[in-house]
Amino acid sequence: QRWLFHMTGGEPFFHRRFIELSAALSQDHYLSINSNLSSTRVAQFARKVKAERVAYIHCGIHPEERRDRNGWPALLNNLTALIDAGFPVFASCVMTPAAFHLFDDARDRLAGLGVPLLPKLLDGPHGQGS
Repeated sequence: QRWLFHMTGGEPFFHRRFIELSAALSQDHYLSINSNLSSTRVAQFARKVKAERVAYIHCGIHPEERRDRNGWPALLNNLTALIDAGFPVFASCVMTPAAFHLFDDARDRLAGLGVPLLPKLLDGPHGQGS
């Protein structure tokens, strides 16, 4: 039998043997991954795992964190490595109150790479916080 293994976290790329595990599993099975793609290991993953064995990679975006920590360049580099290697990638934006004001900028940054950005509903009170 062939399986689809969905790898999520915490953050799967932070596991020190995640790439080795992914490469081994993808020999006979398929993968899907949920990550914020912040790790420096993403490019290595793109080189060692066959894109045709990955159903999709979902990237969770927190635009306020990317802005506050200057995290956009690293994310865009990681996304480029995956896209250039042929991985199917899409992203969702966790819609915190601050994210509503940053969504258009985040969408535009990803659109340049051809990565769709979907708003992700966040359960909680509306109109509180910033």
